[in-house]
Amino acid sequence: MADVFMIVVALISIALLGVLIVAALKPDTFQVERSMTISAPPDRVFMLINDLKAMNGWNPFAEGHPPSSIVYSGPQSGAGAAYDWDIAGRAGKGRVEITGCSPATSVDMNLVMIRPMAAQNKIRFSLRPAGQSTIVTWAMTGP
Repeated sequence: MADVFMIVVALISIALLGVLIVAALKPDTFQVERSMTISAPPDRVFMLINDLKAMNGWNPFAEGHPPSSIVYSGPQSGAGAAYDWDIAGRAGKGRVEITGCSPATSVDMNLVMIRPMAAQNKIRFSLRPAGQSTIVTWAMTGP
């Protein structure tokens, strides 16, 4: 019976070691990217991203929450525009700030999450004309 127990312990130890080795070899950064086509020209789409109040009109994390839980600061749009939020539930607490933009082409942001998890990530919205539409790519990277 002791031999069977030792074999099981050895197998579990080897499996655990294997999981730890695989985890150690994985990169410690991530990148997520999604794209969609919007039936509007890039300059119109750009205005709905570069102005954070306008963005929160369609942002699914801000949708349906009281305006008092979002505090805007800095300029209305472009680099330096920011907002802090503190919302119960999955939206949590954090801050978004526009760090750079190129009209009708891209908007770069810094996202700092405090709750439900701590994180500091970079976000980029890239806009590419496609006839009468715009291909919008949202990318987020971080540790």
